[in-house]
Amino acid sequence: METEGKLSDEEFLSFLRANCGLYAKTAKAIREQLGIKYSRQAVRSRAERFKDELEDIREENLDKAEEVLYNLLDSEDEKIKFQAAQFILKNIGKERGFTEKHLIDHTSKGEKINTEKPNFTINVIGSGIPKGI
Repeated sequence: METEGKLSDEEFLSFLRANCGLYAKTAKAIREQLGIKYSRQAVRSRAERFKDELEDIREENLDKAEEVLYNLLDSEDEKIKFQAAQFILKNIGKERGFTEKHLIDHTSKGEKINTEKPNFTINVIGSGIPKGI
């Protein structure tokens, strides 16, 4: 792992947030902007020490993505508007009953499968295995 000492925790978290919590993108930004040799693995290792901040960054990303999706509901393009609405209803509207159900036929070519137990008994005498095997 490459050295972290040249970058304060505050600076590191600022880079991490500016790069949406993406490790490789954060490492690249640190290298390019500060000239500090920093690997993706070093970013991941250091970021994992800040679990609350990392979770907050990821929640912020979800907020941004939701905002984009909700803005698509106002699109002039009816197809885009419909797809955005459909996605929201399928994924967020489940609590209101908007779910996609897949009906699967578990029968044999339309015929009902017999699930009743057979009405006969088998008497087993011996093991059924010929001697010498």
